[in-house]
Amino acid sequence: MSLAFAYPPTFAWQGYSPELKQPEEEQEGQGRDGDIGMKLFYACKRAGFSILDCGIIQPVLWKKEQKIMLLEGLKAFKKTDLEQGTTEQEWQNKWDETQRFSEDENQIIGFYGSFQIAAIK
Repeated sequence: MSLAFAYPPTFAWQGYSPELKQPEEEQEGQGRDGDIGMKLFYACKRAGFSILDCGIIQPVLWKKEQKIMLLEGLKAFKKTDLEQGTTEQEWQNKWDETQRFSEDENQIIGFYGSFQIAAIK
C-alpha cells in the first residue's frame, strides 16, 4: 500500500494510478483487494457512518527476530508466488536476500500498514 494516496484517486495528489479502481467500478468478491484499507473511510461514509477516528499503523521491523519471521511468510507464499510467474531462481534470490537483511543490524523493514477506522452509525 502506498503511504501517499487519495481514494478515490486524484491526479493532483498521487498522479495517475490505473491499478486503483474508482468506487463505482468496485465489484464485491472479485479477487483480493490489497488496497481495501485506504478505501474504508470512503466506504464507511457512503454507508452512512460518522467517522470518530482514522489512522494508519505501520510496523517497522528492526530486530533480527522480527525480520527473520518474514522467511515464514515467504515459505507459505512460495507456491502462489511460483504460480504467478516467479521463477524458482527468483524466489530463491528473495529467500537469500531476506536471510541476509535479517542478519543485518542496520537494515529496517517498513512492514505493511494497517488502516484503522473507528465509526458509528
